[in-house]
Amino acid sequence: MKNNNTIKGKEWLSLDDYVSGGKSDLILYVRIKGESMPDVGINIGDLIVVDRIRQPVSTDVVLSDFDGVYSIVKFSDLKNKQDAFEIVGVVTYALKKFSAEDSDDILDAEVIR
Repeated sequence: MKNNNTIKGKEWLSLDDYVSGGKSDLILYVRIKGESMPDVGINIGDLIVVDRIRQPVSTDVVLSDFDGVYSIVKFSDLKNKQDAFEIVGVVTYALKKFSAEDSDDILDAEVIR
């Protein structure tokens, strides 16, 4: 099914197309629980976009998997880690929610899609 991004003759931006660059099967949406990384603007309740293909560089923020525990960390901080971890992907966007609806159902690293 093709997205129809035209409403009343005006073309609108599809968020999924925008954040994925047309490769939506290569990204994850993850809801944040806990004080992940407020110093870089990622806060409780944010929805982050994780690019699973992009190779991280030292300045990137990544979603990492430490034996089934998911964390948002600066890629440069992982260089000194001796624990076994897997990089799930690079965080490319953080989406903020301004309404208080559904604030009680935020789960730790909930993969939306």
